[in-house]
Amino acid sequence: ELKVVRKHFDTSETSKKVGVAEVEYSQAQTRVAMRYDAIHRETMKEYASLLAVESNSFYRDVHTMRETLESMTMETSKTSESINNIGTIQRAKKCLHTLAGLLEELTSGESLLERQRYPFPKDWLRSMQVESEWQAFRSIYERRNGAISGQVASLQMKIVKEERELETKIAELVLEWDRKKPMGGDANPGEAVNVLNIFQGRFLRVKEDFENLVHAKTALDLEVQPDTRLETRLEELKDLKSSWHELSMVVEQLHDLKATEWGAVVPTKLRQQLHGIVDEMKGMPTRVKSYQAYEYLLDQTRSYIK
Repeated sequence: ELKVVRKHFDTSETSKKVGVAEVEYSQAQTRVAMRYDAIHRETMKEYASLLAVESNSFYRDVHTMRETLESMTMETSKTSESINNIGTIQRAKKCLHTLAGLLEELTSGESLLERQRYPFPKDWLRSMQVESEWQAFRSIYERRNGAISGQVASLQMKIVKEERELETKIAELVLEWDRKKPMGGDANPGEAVNVLNIFQGRFLRVKEDFENLVHAKTALDLEVQPDTRLETRLEELKDLKSSWHELSMVVEQLHDLKATEWGAVVPTKLRQQLHGIVDEMKGMPTRVKSYQAYEYLLDQTRSYIK
């Protein structure tokens, strides 16, 4: 656009007759031309700055991916490492088309600057360097992709087998939780929390195994079926653990009252304290009130008042 507009001023004419007068505009013409040159330089400088940022970013990304592919250990007996290798290669594959298009734009941008006789700085990253790094990346990608392709089928079979084993483990753990989670009113809060801690550790370990399985299936292009059983139980466990914690404070208060020496007991004050515990329990969240342990402890506290 600058070139098109400037053509109106790039002329050998320096004056024009208007009626009987003659207007001489050579000085104005020179100043306008100088202004357009300044705008052109600023535009090229800004464009070059943006191009430099994109070129350096592109080079860093490609260089990092190339080094990652080069550092991969292809001869491994560990399933997890093979899965990670496949995932790395697939992530690189997804970038190929986008990166190829971006490289073309960067090369075209540098050519434009050359045609405009832009004075490149000494630290300018030339497109030939970027192209060289790109070719090195493509070369190692092709080798790694060819090497890993023969492992995919056997890994898929192995992951399917591991999925069946994990399914059994999850089903057994969920069934055990549904049977043994501490819900009873006569359960000791301290023991209940210990049981919950043990279950929490088991659930978290199985959850990690499930997440690793999902990662493996995604890398191997296997269908992933959503499963909310673990998340649902962990959420239930969290609520139950919080509820037992609140109830344990009530048990501690009752224990302290029972530990009072008989001679120091003031019936009126004791009844007030018990009423205070009952009122405190009535103000507990609904989730706490929904458990049998709450009703059991509330009835027990009321019986002491009688």
